[in-house]
Amino acid sequence: CHDDLESALTKAPFKHEPAGNGDCSSCHNPHVSNEPKLLIKDRQKVCFECHEEKDLVAVKSHAGQTEKACIECHDPHLGKDKYLLKPVAQAKAK
Repeated sequence: CHDDLESALTKAPFKHEPAGNGDCSSCHNPHVSNEPKLLIKDRQKVCFECHEEKDLVAVKSHAGQTEKACIECHDPHLGKDKYLLKPVAQAKAK
């Protein structure tokens, strides 16, 4: 079902560890979810299953971003840089 993602992961220079390891269920519930994309939680909260919310404030570019979902700037599957930034976020960071 997800050949495009699997193909992209093999070529991606940086991979989000769960996606790279095929551990999709750390973020997605493949059977039932009330959330878009079968997420296990609201997209504003799913990253904090593994990442500490307190670490968010330690990153300078996160200042004032507490209401944004992480996936607005980061690709939760793979990226061209080590922070998995989407192109629009990479442009703002420069």
